[in-house]
Amino acid sequence: MIRSPLLARKYAKALYDATNGKADLTGLATAAKTNPAELARPGMSRADLNVLVGGEPKSPEIRNFLGILLRRKRLRLLPEILDMYELIAEEAVGVKRATVTSATQIDAAGRARLETTLAALHSAKSIKLDVDVRPEMIGGIMIRVGDQLVDGSVKSVLEDFRSRF
Repeated sequence: MIRSPLLARKYAKALYDATNGKADLTGLATAAKTNPAELARPGMSRADLNVLVGGEPKSPEIRNFLGILLRRKRLRLLPEILDMYELIAEEAVGVKRATVTSATQIDAAGRARLETTLAALHSAKSIKLDVDVRPEMIGGIMIRVGDQLVDGSVKSVLEDFRSRF
């Protein structure tokens, strides 16, 4: 969950621009996500950081970036920054993310239809679909792509009907 999306996006965009979107951040991402509490530890040195992330990064851009985060005491944002970096990289190649919430599991054929339809509606090369099952919805579906939400759930229709009468 991203707690500081604006700041994380700012740093992620800077990292993306500095590396031309070609940085291999898998090792760094794994280290950052397995030790988030360590990243927030006050008084962390560059040597401590290198141990935490599995050694000094080979890329000078990533080394400098981590140094900036360390000096500005923003290392705790690293997992969020890396998530945002991934989103920015996906956006650059035309991939969008969508979250579909439904009362029941969506089968593979339904999932494929949703991905194709959403890609066409949102002018994307492809859609990365996350499915969230919530039985309390009763039925229907909610779709979120970016900041756009389409709520076609039975629960929201019933609540809307109840508020009108």
